[in-house]
Amino acid sequence: MAFSCVSVTVVVSLVALVWPGSSVASHGDSRRSPPNIYRKAAQHHAHAAAGESGGPAYVTKYFSSDVDHFNYEDNRTFAMRVLVNEERWDGQKGRPIIFYTGNEGPIDLFWNNSRFWTETVRDHFGGVVVFAEHRYFGETMPFGNKSFERQNIGYCTIEQVLEDYAVLLMRLQSTKYGRGPILAGGGSYGGMLAAWFRLKYPSLVTGSLAASAPVLQYVNMTDQYMWFAKVTEDFRSAGCADGIKTAFTFLEQATKTLKHNKKDKATAALRHSHRQTDERQQTVDDLAGTFSTCTPIENGTQVESLIAWMMDAFGELAMVDYPYPASFLGSLPAWPVTKFCEGYGSTAAAAASVSDRRGVWMAMRRGLDAAGLAEKGKCLNIQTTGEDDSLGALDGWDYLTCTTQSMPIGSNGDTDMFPPSPYNLTAVVDGCRKKYGVTPDFTWPRRYSNYFEGCSNIIFSNGLLDPWWTGSFHHSPSPSCVVLNVTEGAHHLDLRAPSDEDPLSVRRVRERELGIMQGWVDAFYGAAAAAGEERRRRGEEGRETLVYQ
Repeated sequence: MAFSCVSVTVVVSLVALVWPGSSVASHGDSRRSPPNIYRKAAQHHAHAAAGESGGPAYVTKYFSSDVDHFNYEDNRTFAMRVLVNEERWDGQKGRPIIFYTGNEGPIDLFWNNSRFWTETVRDHFGGVVVFAEHRYFGETMPFGNKSFERQNIGYCTIEQVLEDYAVLLMRLQSTKYGRGPILAGGGSYGGMLAAWFRLKYPSLVTGSLAASAPVLQYVNMTDQYMWFAKVTEDFRSAGCADGIKTAFTFLEQATKTLKHNKKDKATAALRHSHRQTDERQQTVDDLAGTFSTCTPIENGTQVESLIAWMMDAFGELAMVDYPYPASFLGSLPAWPVTKFCEGYGSTAAAAASVSDRRGVWMAMRRGLDAAGLAEKGKCLNIQTTGEDDSLGALDGWDYLTCTTQSMPIGSNGDTDMFPPSPYNLTAVVDGCRKKYGVTPDFTWPRRYSNYFEGCSNIIFSNGLLDPWWTGSFHHSPSPSCVVLNVTEGAHHLDLRAPSDEDPLSVRRVRERELGIMQGWVDAFYGAAAAAGEERRRRGEEGRETLVYQ
C-alpha cells in the first residue's frame, strides 16, 4: 500500500527555501536571490566525491522498474541504474546486503563519497554492496529527455522511489542472494530516504543508518532561523562571526547606495572618470578594490548577488568543515571554518567609516582565499549559473521541493550574522504553481514524522558542526531508534572514508554504528533460525516458495 497517491509528494529542500537553483524566490526580500542551500548540499556530494580517491570497484547494472507502482493498469517501465560490488560475498545465500538509498544525483558520485559503507561495513559483514539510483536523477530517467515535462514529472515522488528500492531488493534476494538481512544507509537526503525506507518496509529492511538526515527540517517542525544560527555559532567558535556580521552590514548599506537603476547606469557610464568622487562611485571602487569580483559590481542587484553568494559560501564551509582537505567549490583545506577566521584576522569592525569598510571587506576576501573559496591574486567568481553543477540536472529535486520536500530556512540578523532574509511560504507556493502547476504539501512531513515515535532499528547520526543537525533528532525518538552525535563532525563525516585525521568522536560513532548493526544482523539470523526450527517441527520444509522476477 502506498503512503499517498502519486500526485502527493514532499518538499524537502533545506534552507531559506527557494527551491534549489530555481526561479522561485522564498525569502522575504524579493530583490535578493535567496541562498540555494539544499542545491549546494547536493553539489557537495559531487565535489566531495571528486575529492575522494580509490574505493572498491563496482559493476553497473540496469533493472526494470514500473513507472507507476500504484496503478495496476499502467504497465510502463524504465531502466534503473544500480551499482554492485560482490568482492566480499562468498557466494552463500542469505548474506547481508549493504544497500545505499540513492540521493539527488548520479549514483556513481555517491559511491566514492561513502567508503565507510562500501568498504568498512561491507568488510565487517562480508556482504554484497548495492547502490540504487534515484529515479529522475543521473541516468535513471523514466521518460528519457522528456522526463521533466509536466505530464511526466509527477512520478517523481518519495513513495515511488521507495517502492523502486523495495522491488529491486526483493528481486535480488529471490533470484541470486537469498533472504538475508538488508542494511540501508544514506547521507543527507539519502539518509532521510534510508529512515523512511525502514519505516515503510520493516519486514524487508533490517535496519537503517540515516547520516545527517534532517527529517524534521519542515514547516511548523523546526524554527526556520536555526540553520543560519548554527552556521554563525561555528564561526563564532572560530573567532570571526562579529567581523563577518559587520561586513554584511556594510554590504547592506552598499545595496541601498546603489539601488536606483537609473543612477546605476549613470555610475556604470562614469566609473572610469576620475572626477566621479561621490559616495556611489566610492562604493563601487571599494567593492572592486576589496572583493575583486570577476564581474564589476555597479548596482544594488549585483551587491545582493554577492551577499547571496557569501551566505551560500559560509553555509557550505560549515557543512564541509572536515578535518582534512576536501574538494568543494575549490580545494578546501582541513578545518576550513578555522582557516577562514585565521585569514580574516583581527580587523576591528565597529566603526562605519569608509576606511573601516574597506578594511573589513579586505579581511573577508583574505578569509575566502584562506578557506579555499577564492584564489589569491585572481578574481572572485560569484556567478551562480549552475555551469559547475557536477550533479547534472537537478530538476527532479526542484519538483520534490514543490511537492513534499520544502524546508524553511531563513536568516534574521539577530540570532545569526547574516542580513535578514526570512522564509516566504507564499513565494514558494506561487513559484511552484507557476512552474509545475502543483501546490506544496506542507503536511506530508508531519504525517511521516509521527511514525518515528514507534520506530525501530534506525540510527540517526549527526555532526554537531553541521547546520543540518538543527533539523534532525537531537534525542532518540524511541528506545530502538538511536541518536549518535559526532562532536567534531560536519555533514555525514561518519559515512566518508576513515582517515588518520578523523577526530576521536567520529571513530567512536563508527564503532557504535557497527556494533548496533551487528545486533540487528544477529537478531535477524536468530529469528530466521528459530523460524526454520519451527517449520521443521511442523513438517513444512520443502514447501514451494514464490520467486519474484
